[in-house]
Amino acid sequence: MRRLHPFTIASVLAGLAVGGLAGAVVLNLKAIAMLALFMAAGAAIAALVCSRWPGLAAPAWKLWPMATVTNPLFMVGVYWSIDQRECLFRAARGWDCMFAAFGPILAALCLLPPAVGVVARFLVFRFLSPALMRVGERRKK
Repeated sequence: MRRLHPFTIASVLAGLAVGGLAGAVVLNLKAIAMLALFMAAGAAIAALVCSRWPGLAAPAWKLWPMATVTNPLFMVGVYWSIDQRECLFRAARGWDCMFAAFGPILAALCLLPPAVGVVARFLVFRFLSPALMRVGERRKK
């Protein structure tokens, strides 16, 4: 069985955490669970796409934007923002603009899981990999 890459694990766990915290603002258990699961699923899809291109070992300046853009929830947030642009720029007001701010908020929330994944990947390969390699060498002897 193949091991999961630290970027993937950290992104999915960060998606769960960010979704849970953002859903907690609504104070509804169903909203907390659904947003956390959707954020984790979006991060997993983005990590799957990024495993093909640019690759999970790519530089952070390639990996983070690609993981952000390929997250389906980010694209939903961008589409919602474009659809509600009159409300966001205050050209329209009223009941139709009640949920106009959800698009930018959702898109902003999707920026965090890939960032956490890139930082976790850096920390694992910078600080933990030599220690893990030494343990593996002892097992071979």
